[in-house]
Amino acid sequence: MNARLKKFILLLLLLIVSGGLFFYLRSAPVPPPNPPITNTPQLNMEEAVKNYVIGHISELSPQKEVLGGKFYVTKITTKKFLDGSIIYGDVSYEDGHNGYSATFAFNVLPDKTFSLKSFSIK
Repeated sequence: MNARLKKFILLLLLLIVSGGLFFYLRSAPVPPPNPPITNTPQLNMEEAVKNYVIGHISELSPQKEVLGGKFYVTKITTKKFLDGSIIYGDVSYEDGHNGYSATFAFNVLPDKTFSLKSFSIK
């Protein structure tokens, strides 16, 4: 075989492999949606904050999803100050393309609601 034909076959194989990889990655399974936020009386404030972060991670994150991905939480931990006035924690999340870790803090208000104090990517 001459060199030109070899290059053509190699290029054709490369295109076939890259096309197959592209379609394989596009059809990757989508993670299940996060459960809806429920703020029922039996939930303590830490659980309510966790549910809020899980349900609103796309709005809380300073980074936005890319390539049609949707953020979902992969890990979350919370703690509260001794007096219970602030709940803080760490969250790991991704959109299927990029992963992030962040810290957050919420003020606990007297009426047993909470408000965002801070959210920052590590």
